Amino acid sequence: MIKLGTDISPISKIEKLSKNPKFISRFFTADEMRLFISKRFSPIIIAGNFSVKRSFVKMTGMGLRSFSLKEISVLRDGMGTPYFSFSGNAKAIVEKEKLVFTISISRSKDSIFSTIVGYTKD
Repeated sequence: MIKLGTDISPISKIEKLSKNPKFISRFFTADEMRLFISKRFSPIIIAGNFSVKRSFVKMTGMGLRSFSLKEISVLRDGMGTPYFSFSGNAKAIVEKEKLVFTISISRSKDSIFSTIVGYTKD
């Protein structure tokens, strides 16, 4: 099984929202906040994470009825490649469907584009 989710988010809108601590605390995990601090709250990093989370929601086809965006952490490995860490209902959904992911984040001058491919290794 292969599932696809994609999103486009305007960087300026996320930059404006990210200046509100309630936005950050409502949608991002403690691990993501540590990432943001290490990247000096780069609007591009924050917008990328938000876009990937929206892509994940679209990929599941469930909307936010079944889990919270705070159950999804978008982190980076040593090479800067994004990866997921899940908790709660989001983790249960991923484990039940035995999904693994490929995440792509790109940007233009004004927007962040993200695509997630979820697939089973069977």
